[in-house]
Amino acid sequence: MARIKFGSLVSSIDGSLGGHTLQRNAYGYSIRNKPIPTKSQSFSQRSIRALIVQVVQLWNTLSVDEQNNFNRFLSYSPDFAWSNPTSMLSGYNLFVKWNFYLLQGTGAMRTDFQYSPAIVPQLAPIVTRSGASLVIVLNSSSLDSSYMLVVRVSSPLKAINSNYKSSLRYLGSFSLTAVPINITAVYLETFGYLPSSGDNIAIGITLVVRLSPIIFAESVYVNQI
Repeated sequence: MARIKFGSLVSSIDGSLGGHTLQRNAYGYSIRNKPIPTKSQSFSQRSIRALIVQVVQLWNTLSVDEQNNFNRFLSYSPDFAWSNPTSMLSGYNLFVKWNFYLLQGTGAMRTDFQYSPAIVPQLAPIVTRSGASLVIVLNSSSLDSSYMLVVRVSSPLKAINSNYKSSLRYLGSFSLTAVPINITAVYLETFGYLPSSGDNIAIGITLVVRLSPIIFAESVYVNQI
């Protein structure tokens, strides 16, 4: 710990700078390391971090040529950063993004892929509540188990306007081997309660191809329970 003495030019100082906090006490001023705030993580947040660690570990086992395959795939099917639609992902980012969704939704990862074109199915998802269960019903005849869904939803909307997209929260990645998709547990963990009959909620759906690292842009719908 350091102690500061002031002269004629500087008579007082407070606040934080460069990871240090300046405090006044009975002896004058002192500099302490700024404490790092801790925030408890939910089970879902810890699970997501654990999955990402697994995916990165798998990437590190790939040969240089295997890693470059994902860079080359981006020339065939470009993918862009969520926060910056003009910034193309690297092969590493594509691998992590795709395999994270695969691992969360199916429990398995892939290091190889197909160059087959993917057709975007027409979606008409409906979120319904039956008793204590909240499920997503997919009204699409062209959607099969070769796809996965990444789901984001909102709490009940007070008003339907252009800002509802900012209220979407990530629920997870789901395989289509069991439909309709039950989101009761993850919705309760995220929001603490289930929407009631008549509530409007927003739902964002991102389609992921299981055999190719193709991740389509998110489509957002407003649904009345």
